[in-house]
Amino acid sequence: MGLEHHGLFARALAENTVRQVMASGVAPVLEVTKALETRPTHVVAGVDFTPSSVRAALLAGALLDRHGSINLVYVVPESDSPSRSAEAGVDQDFAELITQFAPGTNATVTRLYGTPADRLSAYAQEVGADLIAVGSHRYGLLERIRLGSVSAAVVRDARCSVLVAPPESAVVK
Repeated sequence: MGLEHHGLFARALAENTVRQVMASGVAPVLEVTKALETRPTHVVAGVDFTPSSVRAALLAGALLDRHGSINLVYVVPESDSPSRSAEAGVDQDFAELITQFAPGTNATVTRLYGTPADRLSAYAQEVGADLIAVGSHRYGLLERIRLGSVSAAVVRDARCSVLVAPPESAVVK
């Protein structure tokens, strides 16, 4: 799908097709900006180790240009203060995830602190990423109100293309 950012007034008046497809679709959605004319060369994948975020990272890795790189980013919310054992668990989860990419994939790991959607979008812009990959949890209304939607916020704020993968359970086989 094409991804073009609209001003606040246009968003308030018009339906956002990309967000509608993300909310109702059962397949990953790739929103492409005008700037992405070839396979992505630098991907930032937001990973919280849920099945949908791992799926998004692996799909993005498969889309990479053969000389491209993927940066796996784990955002620790400001309210959390992870223990050393939790930090070690994240390192182990990253190591396992990296083994699932095609041989030769240039994958690196980064930890950020703050609000996940804000940090992912800002980081992608800082490093010049041409694609952000995130998972969608498909929370119900109450959970979305309480937790927000990282994938919707990334689509809204990102200045590059975005890949959103739904949970495996949403996929029709």
